[in-house]
Amino acid sequence: MMMRARGLRFAILAMLAAAIGLARSASGAGAATMSVATPAPAPTPAANVIGAYVWAGPYGEYFNGPFTSVTICESGTANCQTLHAILIDTGSSGLRIFGALNHLRLTPVTASDGSLVAECMPFGSLTTWGRVAYADVKLGGEPVISNMPIQLINPNYSTIPAACTGGAPVAQSPAQLGYNGILGVGLWGPDCGDVCTAPGPQNPWLYYRCKGGACSAASLTATGVA
Repeated sequence: MMMRARGLRFAILAMLAAAIGLARSASGAGAATMSVATPAPAPTPAANVIGAYVWAGPYGEYFNGPFTSVTICESGTANCQTLHAILIDTGSSGLRIFGALNHLRLTPVTASDGSLVAECMPFGSLTTWGRVAYADVKLGGEPVISNMPIQLINPNYSTIPAACTGGAPVAQSPAQLGYNGILGVGLWGPDCGDVCTAPGPQNPWLYYRCKGGACSAASLTATGVA
């Protein structure tokens, strides 16, 4: 069940490098002062290509920040939503969006006992907490990724376990961070891997079962939570 980043990593990275090169050229000596503005919509991308733009972000907090747009749908339906200002992150895997921006009825990922699955994902300067749900995900010109587990970031979801609050601050809102979500395009498909499959000191305990307002650590297999 692990969060997955599919097939677009190298296309995104190549496009991102080109975009950053253009942005640096524009910001060289003698360049005019640039104002923060929403970039124009990109043309329809070709296969295996996703549009990326270097921008200050929706809140003007970034210098040459790499952003893109993603479309998510209720699994198996045409009920979809496109989210803009998604930060491209080359150090993580999977899609994470702020739950407050989601207007769809996404099917929750559940454990074998019926409890809901949540994730606590630590980054260098922040931690994302929230439930995990299935969505059909459309990235650029790629085919739809069906039933992809994504994280809905929500600091008010259930009760955050103490183990999730001991590191970097928990992400609160898009305005706080300067983006609407994170698209991880790292070198690995899952965001955890084999270390999450069984109890033990090697398990970073990124995943939790949540029921009745309480969440407890859970091991994760390739097909779901045990």
